Amino acid sequence: MGFFFDELDSHARNTALVLKNRTQISYKELSELANQFQKIIGNSRKLIMIEMANELDPIIAYLACLREKHPAILVYPENPQLITQIKNNYKPDIIYEKIDGKYVINYQSEETVFLNNLSSDLSIVLSTSGSTGSAKCIRLSAENLNANARSIVEYLELDSSQKAITNLPLHYSYLTFRASELLNFSIFPGWF
Repeated sequence: MGFFFDELDSHARNTALVLKNRTQISYKELSELANQFQKIIGNSRKLIMIEMANELDPIIAYLACLREKHPAILVYPENPQLITQIKNNYKPDIIYEKIDGKYVINYQSEETVFLNNLSSDLSIVLSTSGSTGSAKCIRLSAENLNANARSIVEYLELDSSQKAITNLPLHYSYLTFRASELLNFSIFPGWF
């Protein structure tokens, strides 16, 4: 069985997302948008930090990273101190962030310190809140993410007739449930 993020086209006509303004995005449209973003970031492996708000643009960036096997660090946009810490410590090649209300790709000129030392199967890095001290990072491979997402869908008996309410931020460490939502059902309106 393949990765959920490579199978979006198999659900092409189904609704993948319903945005806050009630615009519906099909799996086909989501896949096409991710393909466009993939072309922008290229296929040479890069460490990419994404400000992961509950919005369409970061979801597209995240899916593109998964598809091109770029390790992605997902951060909460409302925590500038943590964002600065991650920028300084990990020196991502690309930072996808919201500036003046618009998402932009910022290529970093410094050489990435960690990319060559990262496991080749690393897919995402999620940061904890740091409530017990400094933030810790949770590392997941695509296989981990995929297996967990499929397990959730199977256990909850989810199908394409259902819609999920997304009320947790997408950068949250419960992201594997968010990934399961992209397997075969749409995300409920009002949260994007």
